[in-house]
Amino acid sequence: MRIFLFILSLSTFISCSSHNEKSETNKEKTEFLPKECIYPNDKIGNGKTFVYSKVGAKDETVFQDLKLITESGVQYRIEKLYTSSSNYDSSKYNIENKLLESFTFILSDISDNKYLSHPPKFKNFHTQNYFPVRGELKENTYTENGKIFSRKTSVIYTKGDSSLTSHDTEEYLKDTVFTWQGKQLDCIVSTRKRISEFSTKTNPLALYTIEDIGVYYSAKGVGVVRYTNKRNNVFGIMDLVEIKDTP
Repeated sequence: MRIFLFILSLSTFISCSSHNEKSETNKEKTEFLPKECIYPNDKIGNGKTFVYSKVGAKDETVFQDLKLITESGVQYRIEKLYTSSSNYDSSKYNIENKLLESFTFILSDISDNKYLSHPPKFKNFHTQNYFPVRGELKENTYTENGKIFSRKTSVIYTKGDSSLTSHDTEEYLKDTVFTWQGKQLDCIVSTRKRISEFSTKTNPLALYTIEDIGVYYSAKGVGVVRYTNKRNNVFGIMDLVEIKDTP
């Protein structure tokens, strides 16, 4: 069973106002910092869980938890991505949705001396109680070129001699209207590309690269209501089917 996770956990949120009109505010941005096309912080309460299901498949479900925490009097937004059998990623944002920290569970069971096969296989890394590996944020920039708005993020995760480098690029595609649960919602469509590079110091030849390409639909007042993913010519569509209180 193939689960399409892609880069949902490193969410890039785009304003639901039209991107066809340039503004001085947009020119000064270093982040996509919208508030219309994300789930409102004041509705998160004790936590919300977004449930995504693969179109045309059974039992292929991805969950994303949202919660607010307070540290030293400052509020943060936490996002965690997982399936029924696996933890994958967790991210920490400030209240304006700027990425501050990113964690992955993918390196949690790679020993310092044992690395990846081709393709990479992770021994029992689906176990829920593995500790996440914190990444080093190397790039997080916003650029504007005419009608094209884009953001680039690079994160390096290291455990012992093993490392995972994730390069994410997102570009605005168009404004549209998306029907979700019988309601027509203003929506921004963006393209996203992630290149994941696995490597090790002890075996420089053990470099494995994975490329994911997707299209994301971010709806006003909700967030991502649909995303697609293509990897190795395998394509999938994930739809948001439910938003519920986190248990």
